[in-house]
This record gives sequence, structure tokens and C-alpha cells, in this order.
Amino acid sequence: ASPEPVNAQIPADLTVMVGYTSGSTGQPKTFPKLWRTVSGSNACNAKSIRAAISDKTAPVWLLATVPPQHMYGMELSVLLPLSGGGMAVHAGRPLFPADIAAALAELPRPRVLISTPVHLRAIVESPQEFPEVDVIVSATAPLDQALAAAVVGKLKGEMVEMFGSTETC
Repeated sequence: ASPEPVNAQIPADLTVMVGYTSGSTGQPKTFPKLWRTVSGSNACNAKSIRAAISDKTAPVWLLATVPPQHMYGMELSVLLPLSGGGMAVHAGRPLFPADIAAALAELPRPRVLISTPVHLRAIVESPQEFPEVDVIVSATAPLDQALAAAVVGKLKGEMVEMFGSTETC
């Protein structure tokens, strides 16, 4: 028998995690994350991804090249699937283009690639064949228009660029 879903009522002002900056702009700092901001950011992420998918009710399959200890990885590969919005994440953490292609091929559609400009550049420059994706999400650094166009040309998905930081979640 399948377990019944849990409908947890989490207080909006509860600190649910603490993010840490890398210190690239000075000393590393801690940023407590309240449930209200985490859940609000998560809802915006889900809405952006769903808006780019034609079948609004289909289960969505996510593949992240970003580790969950990074705020972007935490938001999109851990919190997003837990939100109950009909999204599931691939268990692997592919790094190289061939690994990313193999992991994408394991997922049904609609599938979403959650990545960074560094990984996306490696994908574009690789001779590796890739399965089509429905959405490509990019964050962590600015994505120039030429790279975005090349990624869309290779993967055929809609590009969604997200902005954020540990400070904002």
C-alpha cells in the first residue's frame, strides 16, 4: 500500500534552513531562510517551469547538474520535487556531457534540464547527441544570448533563466 501524503502546516516565520555565501565578495555569511521565502521562491520556480510546458498537468522530470548543497541545486533539485507540484528529480548528478545525455535519456517527457552556463557551454561544444528536453533552466551566472541560442538549438527546449542568490533564495 502506498503511504498517504502528508499535509504539513509549516509556520511562515519558521527558519527551515540556513544558506551560506561562498565568501567571494568578502567573509562568508549565513542567511537564515524562513518558510515563507523558501516556499514563495519554490512556487515561482514551479510556475516558471510549468509555464514553459504545454501539458500543464503532466508529471515533470527534472535533471540537475547542480549539487543540492548549492542554493540553486537545493531549490530546484530538492525543494521543487518535494512541493507536491507533480515534479520528480533524477537521482544522478551528471557532470560531463555524455553523463548528462545518458541521464536525460532515462527520463520520460516532459523533461527539464537544470544547469549552469558552464555546463551548458560544455553541452554545446560537445559532439555528444542529446535527447530533446522541454525546458532548460539556467542560473548561477549570466547567460549570454549566443550561448542561450546555441543551447536551445541543440536541446530544442525553451530556455528559462533564473536570477537569485543565497542572500535572496
